[in-house]
Amino acid sequence: MFYPRKQRQKVLTPRLVANAFRNCCKNAGLPDTYTVHTLRHCFATHLLESDAEVCQIKELLGHTFIQTTAFYLHIGNMNKQIQSPLDTLTKKCMHKPKISSNA
Repeated sequence: MFYPRKQRQKVLTPRLVANAFRNCCKNAGLPDTYTVHTLRHCFATHLLESDAEVCQIKELLGHTFIQTTAFYLHIGNMNKQIQSPLDTLTKKCMHKPKISSNA
């Protein structure tokens, strides 16, 4: 997705990444409102919700100022009581089905 196929020596530009992401979203049937920034924002929010330190997220995102990263605090803490459906899968898998002795 992120490597130019014909010219491997060229540097990837933000426009190339955005176009590749847009094409992938289109092929997957996702809304055209999704952008690379949406992906970046979701990544940071999930890190925060996974209890990563804001300073670590700041470094990963390449922000200069902690205030820029602090924006994600507001978004992340709004839904702390909501559990991801993926988290419930492991709980469901832990319950073993009862096998009757009649079988």
